[in-house]
Formats: sequence, structure tokens, C-alpha cells
Amino acid sequence: MLAGKFLLERRLGRGGMGAVYLAQDLGLQRNVAIKTLPVGDGPGLVRLRQEARAMAAVAHPAIAQIHGLETWRDRLLLIVEFLQGGTLAARLERGPLPGAEAISVTVTLSEALAALHDAGYVHGDVKPSNIGFASDGTPKLLDFGLARLTSADDQPAGGTLSYMSPEVLCEGRTGEADDVWSLCVVLYEMVTGHRPFIGQGAGEVAARIRRQSIRPAAG
Repeated sequence: MLAGKFLLERRLGRGGMGAVYLAQDLGLQRNVAIKTLPVGDGPGLVRLRQEARAMAAVAHPAIAQIHGLETWRDRLLLIVEFLQGGTLAARLERGPLPGAEAISVTVTLSEALAALHDAGYVHGDVKPSNIGFASDGTPKLLDFGLARLTSADDQPAGGTLSYMSPEVLCEGRTGEADDVWSLCVVLYEMVTGHRPFIGQGAGEVAARIRRQSIRPAAG
């Protein structure tokens, strides 16, 4: 039991920025996803609060809904919508998406990014594992752990190498256009089943991105 009202069911995932669990909100009788960090992770707490503010700054049907922040035993808990349809990364493990579906997903997510940018934020880490599906099939942006204000030029870029733009690699800053680049990389992956920039190690991948040397699609 977390914070006296969430019944923990199972861990959904773990990464460098915390763990995410499936839980039942006993008061509202619904499933939620809970993101938490190790005790004592001061910088992580700052990022988690920033993530919550970014999610709360915009209401859009293709952005996972935030339900709130809770504190439990010196841990900060981010409570968000649980997406029953799984992630795009899991979908792609079964192969490419049909072209029409890939385009539909991209259009929906581009509208979500536009709303986020209009609210003054960039996502900073658009990739298949950060895109989920609601029970009705609606794609939604997840994990705003690297989101930041567009005006915060003093914050270095993060993200996932394979989805970074050449500008992020060269300049070390993330802007709205870099979110769009990442979404285009995701579109390529949805259609072909593989990422456009592939190499033997991070250095070669980064070099291919800088040169925009794309792996040709089969057929």
C-alpha cells in the first residue's frame, strides 16, 4: 500500500530516472501508473517535479494525463494515467505498422507536440517506449522526465541517441524542432521496422546522424 490509497500490483519498468509501477487507486477504483525515485535522489526530485509541471501545463487527448503528486515515506510519487494498450516499442517488436496507421499515429502525436510547444515546453525524449496507447487505440506521449521550458537555454540536452537531431548532438540544446525530428525518426521506424541511423557503437550512430546517413528501407 502506498500513501494509504494505492495498492501496488506490479512493476511496469525501470530506468535511470526511476521506476514505474501499476497500482490501483482504491478511492477512485481505477488503475494508475506511479513513477517514483530512490530515496535521497535530490536532482531526481527536481526533475520529477518538473515532469509533473510539464504534464499539467497542457491538456490534450494525446498526452498522458497527470493525476497528481503524492509523498510517501520521504518518496515523491508521480501519479499518471495508466495506458492499457502498451507502448509503441512493444508494438514494434511484432514488426512494422501498416502505413496508414503509422501516419495516423504521427499526425496525432504531432498535434500533441504542438500543444506542448504552445504551452512553452519541449518533450526532449520522443521515442517508441515513450509513446503508449489507450484502450481505444489513441496514441499518447509518455514520460516527460526530460521535458523542460523552451526558455531554459541553460539546461543541457538529454534524450536517446538514436532519436537525437544533428543540432542536439552538435549544439547540446533541445528545442521544438528537435522534438519534430525525433517524431520523424519514430515514423521511419514504424514504417520500416528499424531505426534510420544504425552503427557499431554510439560513436558511429552519432556520426551517421550528423551526416544524415540513413539506412535504406528494405524493398
